[in-house]
Amino acid sequence: MFAIIKKLINFILELNKEFFQVSLTAYLVFSLIEKVKSGFISLNFNLDIILRAVIISGLLTIFSRINGDKIIKQEVSKTELFFVLLIIFLGGFFVFGKTKELSWPSWYIALLSFLSLSLFATLIVKNDEGK
Repeated sequence: MFAIIKKLINFILELNKEFFQVSLTAYLVFSLIEKVKSGFISLNFNLDIILRAVIISGLLTIFSRINGDKIIKQEVSKTELFFVLLIIFLGGFFVFGKTKELSWPSWYIALLSFLSLSLFATLIVKNDEGK
């Protein structure tokens, strides 16, 4: 009886991980489309619904990983490093685009977001090397 329940819980957690990845990708793509063409998504669909789903499924994914998943140590390749740097750069640019109405403070906000994303990525890489 407990084996069936455990398999069901593991299946639901695996399904949640896939849902998190899909919902996060959909939210980012829809946000980008909304940024490029204002009103294209927001007139038909509320992006906050997807954002709530991303947050909830992300929290479930984090807590399920803490409880049982084994983390496999892997080396960081040059292509992965390139994509991380690209995402950091695009994140800073996205923040600048969202805050450019503020005039000159938007440069500082974008720079701070770029630096914080860079430090966060460095922390993750250093943490993985330390284990």
